[in-house]
Amino acid sequence: MKGRDYCYYHVRTLARRLAMARARSERKPWRLDLPPLEDMYAVQAAITNVLEALAAATLDPKRGGLILYGLQQAANNVRLPAWGVSSHFAIQDYDERRVDHYPGLEAEFGLPKNVDLEAAPEDVFPPPPDLWEFPPRKPALDAEGLKVWKDVLAEQERALLAKSA
Repeated sequence: MKGRDYCYYHVRTLARRLAMARARSERKPWRLDLPPLEDMYAVQAAITNVLEALAAATLDPKRGGLILYGLQQAANNVRLPAWGVSSHFAIQDYDERRVDHYPGLEAEFGLPKNVDLEAAPEDVFPPPPDLWEFPPRKPALDAEGLKVWKDVLAEQERALLAKSA
């Protein structure tokens, strides 16, 4: 991989960030893949993946919180002495782990051929213009939409009253 002077883990991290940006720009869901939680290195890699997805707005915050809680439990479990085996997520000697060739990286992450992995994901795949709008705009309601909205609220109120009776 000429001009991509990274280890396997960091090449995949950069590609994953770009793939998340692409999904966000195309308003497509992002499937979060977590490694097998076999040791602390894997747990740390999983935490990094979750935090990146939360920061990129590709993961629902409530779901992200639940996943982080599960990762906290996994971290407690892997601290037990029986878990003390070596992991392929542990960073080894830099030159030994450097990726010189990674055929299919772009295809694996759905990225354009020879994409610049060091580019800011938002520059390669700009988010939709209204994604970062705060506070979010409320859709305009016409008279018919307002009537439907009032009917929905009235139905919810009836259901709540029926439950309390």
